[in-house]
Amino acid sequence: MSHALKGGIENLKRDEAPRRQPESLEGLKSKSASRTHTANRHEHKAKYTKSVTPTGDSTRSYSTQGHITQAIRGVNKLMTHRYGRHQVPAAEARDVYRVRAMLEARALALNPDFVPELEGWSKRRLCLDAAAKAEIRQEVAADAIEVGPMVVGYLLHLHDAERDAVRFWRAVAVDMTDADRVEKHRADDAARKRRSRAAAGISAKGVRFAEARARDPYASRATLYRRIKSGKGAAHDVSR
Repeated sequence: MSHALKGGIENLKRDEAPRRQPESLEGLKSKSASRTHTANRHEHKAKYTKSVTPTGDSTRSYSTQGHITQAIRGVNKLMTHRYGRHQVPAAEARDVYRVRAMLEARALALNPDFVPELEGWSKRRLCLDAAAKAEIRQEVAADAIEVGPMVVGYLLHLHDAERDAVRFWRAVAVDMTDADRVEKHRADDAARKRRSRAAAGISAKGVRFAEARARDPYASRATLYRRIKSGKGAAHDVSR
């Protein structure tokens, strides 16, 4: 199991593109609107960090009990999403039990007062006998692999559509390439910017005009709009 899991995780590792926040435009919004925009930007940044790289690097292990608790809830919600009130079939139950066992072992390592709930939950949700559970627990205890978002996503065969449906932000979807993830992050960021501008009463055209005005404060409005239309509004620079 260990070699197969390690090999699968190696195939799923990725380098994420750096994220850059745009500079704010002076004079475009009132002070109150600026505070709203800044708050929205910080809120999105926090959301992005949680949903994509919960521990700074998705190949690392979970670093806090809060991360583990959210991951356990994600596993529970995913199984309900897939099977409703029915038990998880034996074909998938072993991997699910392994994930929960790894998460609870990590939680106990971080907090000795953590109360495991796996046995009661597995009786209700998993088609797995006692012998199979004991075997998996022994494997988890002997395994050197530390549980993290990539390991959880790999063992649960988590797809991006399922991840979004149950908001399983503490696991990495395995059906997306590095390029797909970067493109999705960019699309989400663009949507966030549109919502932020709409909340502040600012149109995308107004943002482009403010950028062009900042580049050339002495140009006429007609000149600035021509530059925007030609696609040179933000890139145009004038030396005086």
